[in-house]
Amino acid sequence: MKQKNFKALLFRLDWEKENALRNKQIIEFTKKLGRSDLKIRLLLPDKKTFSSTKDVNPFIQAIHKIGISPAETMALLTQPEDIESARDNGFALIVGCKTTKEENETEHFFTKGADIVIQNLSDLQAKWIDKWFNRYPPHLLESTPIFPIENKKIFLNPRYLYSDYKIMEGKEKAVFFFDYDGTLTPIVERPALAKISPEMKEIVKQLSLQYKCAIVSGRGVKNIQALVDIPGIFYVGDHGLEIIGPGTSMLHPKAKKFLPLIQNISKIVDKSLSHIPGVIVEKKKMSVAIHYRQVLKKDLTSLKLPLNKVLKENRENIRVLKGKKVIEFLPNIEWNKGKAVLWILNTLGVDWSEGKIFYLGDDTTDEDAFRILRTRGTGILIANKAQKSAADFRLSSPEEVQYWLKQFLN
Repeated sequence: MKQKNFKALLFRLDWEKENALRNKQIIEFTKKLGRSDLKIRLLLPDKKTFSSTKDVNPFIQAIHKIGISPAETMALLTQPEDIESARDNGFALIVGCKTTKEENETEHFFTKGADIVIQNLSDLQAKWIDKWFNRYPPHLLESTPIFPIENKKIFLNPRYLYSDYKIMEGKEKAVFFFDYDGTLTPIVERPALAKISPEMKEIVKQLSLQYKCAIVSGRGVKNIQALVDIPGIFYVGDHGLEIIGPGTSMLHPKAKKFLPLIQNISKIVDKSLSHIPGVIVEKKKMSVAIHYRQVLKKDLTSLKLPLNKVLKENRENIRVLKGKKVIEFLPNIEWNKGKAVLWILNTLGVDWSEGKIFYLGDDTTDEDAFRILRTRGTGILIANKAQKSAADFRLSSPEEVQYWLKQFLN
């Protein structure tokens, strides 16, 4: 297997088999993948099923112990609740492993968020997994199925066979989530120059009169609220750490204690990078972003050295996000844009089976939301050319976003 995008396998298989037989099948399966570098975590089936709402999710705990993220992990599970938990935490590939031959078991797995369902581990081939991790979302306006499948032993979630027409059916209860930079506005040289056009603003405003809408950004929540300035919608800042919405607000409870640290890091970074032409240090409430789009190539090493020093000195308390020509330091909390989306949907009381959920974004930080919404909503990547992504579809530019939203409204 050539693909290195996933680094770990997480098993929790509640089969009526002896442990030795189950372990033998797992060993045979991992050997078949031809990946000696893969890290394996096996959670015992007799332990309690874990809710995704718990502060410490054992699935996350298990892979973090080996230095791996959900985005790099394939989960093979037999319990519907485990599948739902894996989906809520954004695992890269979620495989429902059947314990019976009943069709309703397959449907139940799909309802909970399984990407695929198999009867036996031997049905899942390395070639198919490789194809999965090399998916390029089709262009939304070309009406192509998301992920056509050829292996008849693998049951693919029907959501992956949707076309652009299908995702717009039953849109009465739609909910829209938009990234800002690169989605509602073009990417520009300086963040301060990214202004939403009057035309785009009017479309989002009209959309918000009929449907629930949210802007999900890495910017500070007050900044993004001032830039968009549409009443009655949700604003999500600092990659989900702070949310303001109609009659509600949320600052992640674990984030508060990091405020002094983030403010101190902002000062250190600003001072240590002040001599580098073109660098922009964006100080936010719960994070600090270093934009280097205008930094010359010869100065990049000078940029990275002080940032690496800050990370080394605060490794346990901060984490790094890398976006398009930007590096960000945030509190080391298991939280992201996708988790913020779930928080809003729970606040709104949205039922997955009734609502149409759309998330549009262009950055690497939007991939968390794409993975969490996958099989339950529709992720739309904004990119001018085809590229690997967990999104379902692609639009080429903010102009195409505007065109598609007009179609939706009409």
